[in-house]
Amino acid sequence: MKHSRNYILSVYTVFIIELLTLICSMAFSESFLGLNTLSIDDLHSNIISLAVACAFFILVDCIIEWRWIDKNKGGIIVILLYIFTISCENLIYGIAVACLDCMFKDVGWNNIIQYTFWITVVVFVSITIWGFLTKRKDYDHPILNYCFIGSVVVGIFNIFWGWSWLNIILDIIDIIIVSLFIYFDTIKIKQHARKVMTFSKKVKFLNVLKDAGNIYLDFLVIWSSLFDLMAESED
Repeated sequence: MKHSRNYILSVYTVFIIELLTLICSMAFSESFLGLNTLSIDDLHSNIISLAVACAFFILVDCIIEWRWIDKNKGGIIVILLYIFTISCENLIYGIAVACLDCMFKDVGWNNIIQYTFWITVVVFVSITIWGFLTKRKDYDHPILNYCFIGSVVVGIFNIFWGWSWLNIILDIIDIIIVSLFIYFDTIKIKQHARKVMTFSKKVKFLNVLKDAGNIYLDFLVIWSSLFDLMAESED
């Protein structure tokens, strides 16, 4: 029981560290980079560039988790590479969200980023509690994966179509799907915690990184979908 609690505590400690790193990146971006002095057009072009860069690091992060960490092949180089990609991802995402915050404030939509952050925290904590209280043991969700990938693909095409109603629908779908991801990932953390006594130190550490990375990415997707949904609704 003690080892299980320590495993769960380790996962959520890594998650909180990653989240705090992102918040610090956002907090210092606006003032340090002088984003408040940029025009809307400059901010918009910066966001597109940052989104592409962030997507690249998310892809690299997923490859690291799927190809090495998930197969327990992570040595010190892979672990350092994981930390590097997460740090770059946080920095770029933090700057992008700071740019969005400046744009929202410039058009009179104050505090959207802050409101949606706390809504995401409430959603995340509620679903996490639900996941820990449930007796379900199965945490595989291949259909949800396909649905989410389909939503992302349609969203990419919608950048060129520019249909705001479709963007709203996709945001709602993403919020529902990723909320279920949080539920299943919480069950996965529970199952890993129960088996932790059979893990070597290396496997335990790699599983902590993977589980923390999964719920952290879930948090980011819901938060992004929420402030995009609110912005589309305001518009």
